[in-house]
Amino acid sequence: MSESLIKIQDVSKKFGSQTVLNGISMNIHEGEIYGFLGKNGAGKSTLMKVMLGLLKSDSGSVNIFNQPLQKNRASILKNIGALIEEPAFYPDLTGEENLRVIKNLLDLPEENIFEALDTVGLRKAGNKLVKNYSLGMKQRLGIALALVKMPKILILDEPTNGLDPEGMHQMRELIKELPQKYKMTVLISSHLLSEMEQIAGTIGILNGGKLIYQGPINKLVEKRKYFIKSSDVYRTQNTLQAMGILNIKSDQQKQVTEFNLENAKDMSKVLKKLVLQDIDIYSAYGAKRTLEDIFLELTGSD
Repeated sequence: MSESLIKIQDVSKKFGSQTVLNGISMNIHEGEIYGFLGKNGAGKSTLMKVMLGLLKSDSGSVNIFNQPLQKNRASILKNIGALIEEPAFYPDLTGEENLRVIKNLLDLPEENIFEALDTVGLRKAGNKLVKNYSLGMKQRLGIALALVKMPKILILDEPTNGLDPEGMHQMRELIKELPQKYKMTVLISSHLLSEMEQIAGTIGILNGGKLIYQGPINKLVEKRKYFIKSSDVYRTQNTLQAMGILNIKSDQQKQVTEFNLENAKDMSKVLKKLVLQDIDIYSAYGAKRTLEDIFLELTGSD
């Protein structure tokens, strides 16, 4: 495992009587794309703001580059680029001029401007006024503003919001190449599960202010759901429950029982047990679960 660049320990945050973050602990490692998932209001943006020092947590700690954020915020933020919520621009300046403002403020090399524009595909549009940019171009310029200092960590909050399918594809391909091209570590939040499934290697799922899952996305989606059509759905369900199988759903009308298995080899044991119970099996098959299936299951959504 590569070095952990971001360590968050027992972070909590309240707004009034509402607990938005409840004892969050997580690690983000060097060179990975970490996808942060959650419903609207789950606390994703709040946690990102805490990680940037834009909000102060009520308790817990944030360490970045092995340094406590609270004591070393200025030096830490020199190596972090971020796009939180909607990007902000000077609309009457060109894309290049907007980047030059950041370049001058941070005393960055001139070539960083053109490197950032090239990376997001806006080099030819760099001399156009931002007020004439499309929504997709503005989103990409927002990424360029975060990239212009060539940070070690890039934090993106819902970067595909409002984009059409082509724009989403372009944004996805852009994000995927950043770790390899610039050795960046990327943290990205989204509620678009299909997009996240194609981008992230590691995910954390927030629900009700708590981190309910953190780990490799492949490990999460490799579990499969199975379907058995039988002569007696009630007895089939009881038999599966007796075997310790969880997340069972039954459809009496269709005579189908749905359930999850950790190991595909266990399906043979299930079928053998049902046959020994004199239950007729009409069909049995498995299907890979999508990230959306798993998200809805973990968050208790319908």
